[in-house]
Amino acid sequence: MGCYHFKDVNVINYGPQNTPLGDCKGFGLEGGQLLLADFITELSVSSGGFSIQGMSRMSSSVNKKDSESASHPNHAGWIATCQEYKNKNLWIKTQFQRLFDQEELLFTFFVKCKQCIVNEDKIIRRRSLNRYGGRAEKIEFKGNKSSVFLLAGQNHEEMHVIPLGGGGNFWGADFLVAYQLKADTQHFAWQLNPS
Repeated sequence: MGCYHFKDVNVINYGPQNTPLGDCKGFGLEGGQLLLADFITELSVSSGGFSIQGMSRMSSSVNKKDSESASHPNHAGWIATCQEYKNKNLWIKTQFQRLFDQEELLFTFFVKCKQCIVNEDKIIRRRSLNRYGGRAEKIEFKGNKSSVFLLAGQNHEEMHVIPLGGGGNFWGADFLVAYQLKADTQHFAWQLNPS
């Protein structure tokens, strides 16, 4: 869906993801030339900011060769988004419109930074074995020169912060942050702001 870079902290990629968490086949939005006509997009640009709104299909974790024809792609439903950037802050607002039962849906952030600090006291270092799993808390992505805070606009019962190996996997990210989305809720929001 997008990225957010501030000095030496990079949110490389973010978006909806089907389980399992480690399989990127179910991450993000469907794209490509054949599907661009299905996206509804509105872009507004102002001094020091922008707003982009749209609706697109979410990727499916199902093997596409076995489950679809070229004219009727299988997907995991629709997501309507509004992303607003102003004064170095980014707000991400989503509304999920599923066409069928979705067993488990996550919203994930792939981040490149030195360490994550959860709720101001739990430090998670990159390429380590420690991780966080529990209720959603404020996260600080810390670099050598800057910090970026990630706040969820709702109380998620389950959030995971997982150190990754860096390198060529997961777009070179050091951390994966995943929010488990409640099946009975359709609207979600997150905010990224620098320090």
